[in-house]
Amino acid sequence: MKLKLNNKNYQIMKNLLLTICCFKFGLCQMAAQNFDIKSPDGHIQLKVINSDKISWSASLNGNLIIEKAEAGMDFSSNTDFGSNPKVKSHTIKNVSQNIHAVVAHKDSDIKDEYTELSITYKGNYKLNFRAYNDGVAYQFIDEAKEKRDV
Repeated sequence: MKLKLNNKNYQIMKNLLLTICCFKFGLCQMAAQNFDIKSPDGHIQLKVINSDKISWSASLNGNLIIEKAEAGMDFSSNTDFGSNPKVKSHTIKNVSQNIHAVVAHKDSDIKDEYTELSITYKGNYKLNFRAYNDGVAYQFIDEAKEKRDV
């Protein structure tokens, strides 16, 4: 059986294929966005999950230590950080530097070494996660210039 494609059938198939691709792309965008980083020595793993909330988990040598801790900040007005997060972009960078302590001490040079995941969200805020060789940390950065009550 041969299928003849005339111009009308070709347009229908083209539109159907385009609709399916757009639908699939939309589903991928709605799915949770996951990010993974490791400490410089590789012993600590940090996983960040963006779904309806921001959550994170930390493992040490493959053993889960912190599971699905929520990261968020509630304000008395405007958008709360971490509620229905929409990721705009993200970057991962490795940092290795020495910090010289101002106060004289035997350990006046401190090695500052970590892997940083910086996620920019719609709503004018960023969330930085850091995986150090001996722990993890996160920090919200408000890029709006307005005053807020937490």
